[in-house]
Amino acid sequence: MSTHGGAVPVRGWRDPFAGWTARLVTAAAIWSLISIPLRQLGRLDLVDRVFDLINLPVAPSLFTAVLLFALGSALRRRIRFAYWVLLVFQIFAVTLGIVAFVRGPLVLDVAGLDVTVHARTSAVLAGAVGAIIAVALLTARREFPARLRPGSRWRALLVLACGLGLSAAVSILLTETFPGRLTTGWPRINWALRVVVGLFGTATPPGLRGQDGPPWITQVVGVLSAGALLVTAIVFLRSARSKRFATAADELDVRRLVLQSGERDSLGYFATRRDKSVVFSPDRKAAVAYRVLASTSLASADPVGAVSSWPAAIQA
Repeated sequence: MSTHGGAVPVRGWRDPFAGWTARLVTAAAIWSLISIPLRQLGRLDLVDRVFDLINLPVAPSLFTAVLLFALGSALRRRIRFAYWVLLVFQIFAVTLGIVAFVRGPLVLDVAGLDVTVHARTSAVLAGAVGAIIAVALLTARREFPARLRPGSRWRALLVLACGLGLSAAVSILLTETFPGRLTTGWPRINWALRVVVGLFGTATPPGLRGQDGPPWITQVVGVLSAGALLVTAIVFLRSARSKRFATAADELDVRRLVLQSGERDSLGYFATRRDKSVVFSPDRKAAVAYRVLASTSLASADPVGAVSSWPAAIQA
């Protein structure tokens, strides 16, 4: 909505910016997925560098693709938890850029990153872009209002930890059995753990120095890790469903409100359904009936009760 004279829309650039964060993360997920077969055809560094510049961790692995798809979906729903994850990506890039600019090759080598001048320059540029995006995200924070139900985050994290733990155990076992060019000891464990989260490819982390394991292990472990992420997403969405249905006392109060003011809204009766949750205004003169599906609260209709108490019920 705009005012006369070509005034800036009320929500300005923040709402489109929030929408583009979801689109870019989803594009990174698509690229991570299609780059799995494409990497066999040759180097595709240009596209990777574009996503690296905006600090999205693309990699030719199922784990990374599923992770980014889940993050993009959550951002599209404007879930606050996904907003914080994206902000952490940018803050990490800013920190790494500062380290690359101030301390130079020594610190980057300890961190297991490429220490060439080109890599240091890329890290500084990505840090600068990350600072801009981080400021924009902080400014647009209110565009991500959807909250998670208490407990859903920890339940999903527990499932993810167990799934990745199983994937790590399988990865280490396979790597010890079929080491390829990996030497005995830490190099094998280091490589096996990196494969679990899709950190493999051209990077040369400390302790490996060009050593590599069998490619088929990365595929097997990638499927296991991606499966762990999918199960986590399923548990997360199920746990987001509301378990706090209206109590007997709440139901009586809602029926009283519908009886007193239900003639204003023909849909008011649906607020009395027993599969609904309900939230009241502090004076209990108005209420909003709703259900929670996939982290989204769906109100049954307008609030019921005294119109003067509707704003308080909506804000409760």
